[in-house]
Amino acid sequence: DAAIGGRLQRIQLPSLAECVADGLAADLRPEAAARVGEREHMHDTAGPAGVVQAREVFRAVGVVEDVEQRAVDDGVVARFVGKVHRVGDLEPRANALGLGVAAGLFNRFPLTHIPTHCDGTATDKFRRALSALGRYLSLLIRGRIALVHVHGASNASFRRKFPFIALAFVCRIPVIYHVHGGGFLQFHQRSGWLGRTCIRLVLNRSARVIAVSDFWLAPLHGIAPHARIVRIYNPLSDPGLLDLQHVTPAHPSLLFLGRIDADKGINELLSAFATVRRSIPDLHLDIGGDGELTQAREAVRGLDIEAGVTFHGWIDGNKRQDLLQAAAAFVLPSYLEGLPMALIEAMAAAVPPIASAVGGVPDLVSDGVEGLLVQPRDPQALANAISRLVTNDAARTRMGRCARARIRRDFSPKAIAGQVGALYQELLPPPIGAHEAT
Repeated sequence: DAAIGGRLQRIQLPSLAECVADGLAADLRPEAAARVGEREHMHDTAGPAGVVQAREVFRAVGVVEDVEQRAVDDGVVARFVGKVHRVGDLEPRANALGLGVAAGLFNRFPLTHIPTHCDGTATDKFRRALSALGRYLSLLIRGRIALVHVHGASNASFRRKFPFIALAFVCRIPVIYHVHGGGFLQFHQRSGWLGRTCIRLVLNRSARVIAVSDFWLAPLHGIAPHARIVRIYNPLSDPGLLDLQHVTPAHPSLLFLGRIDADKGINELLSAFATVRRSIPDLHLDIGGDGELTQAREAVRGLDIEAGVTFHGWIDGNKRQDLLQAAAAFVLPSYLEGLPMALIEAMAAAVPPIASAVGGVPDLVSDGVEGLLVQPRDPQALANAISRLVTNDAARTRMGRCARARIRRDFSPKAIAGQVGALYQELLPPPIGAHEAT
């Protein structure tokens, strides 16, 4: 969530922290880190001393409050994974603007990031939300906020952000509400009268509402006819994936990355995989993510496919790259989606996707061009698509190249940063030079 503030102060509530939190701060070159920090001049940052410097830069600019070192590579500042700040029912990276976007915006506007959520007990979460609100109120009282950019989704995410938005409305501060996740329409439908009223109020009163795909323009207008909605895609969070070189594994493998639950189509995926494995017995399925792991493992045992399935749990940037390098295809048979970051990453890595034609997925994938589209809840169609792609090396290579080209052309952090920055410039009160950003 972001707020842009008072002398131009901008507050990114969970989005920017989650960029770093999910390992999206990987592979920052020293000069890039120096530009982001604008307070540290970093030269030779490889090694432990460089890690300390990089951590201080990230903290100095408020991108993330707590980071832990995961690895340091030659010529690379560091890889960081923060204490992941999740937002409601979203995947940890789903609402992230991406580190490249963050860096681009930091170059143009001073930003203050306020996380409203954390992992842990109910008490931990309450304390984090209360602390965030206190910090936000302090900035409001001192007249330091000029624009508020909130990254939100359904359920607890929306309810947690509503006080921030309402206070901005009362203070006549423009709000950008950035809608993430695939369940927002269902969230509106399930809500009672008061909940629907609050949702319409936020959408209609916000200075701009950002939809992450063209698909969401009509549903959001259906909820709030007077909403001023623009479409800005989620950016590629790790541009290094565009240069990732593939390895040839001993056996073909499929890759699923995301929250493991029914809405992500995990049951259909396991059923389809069991079907395909009868004809391609050396096929393997790698599953990365957290969620309903116990139920998924039970389903694997019930289908007698334990030898072909590996659960990796929550994975960081290094492990994600390893899995993408070895994958023949990326599979995402979700029931609902916004614009899935995992799909963007897979396509950037030239891994052809097999995905449900839901939400913003068709904005990314044209059937038979960048990958294959299937209808959700149809395990047989999914099995057919998997067989078609796994057994056709030429098609897989062609679709992978087209997928990478699509991401390179339309989802680069620089392009998205330009769109978000232009929106900030449009909505900030003049003169911009007289403000500081939060």
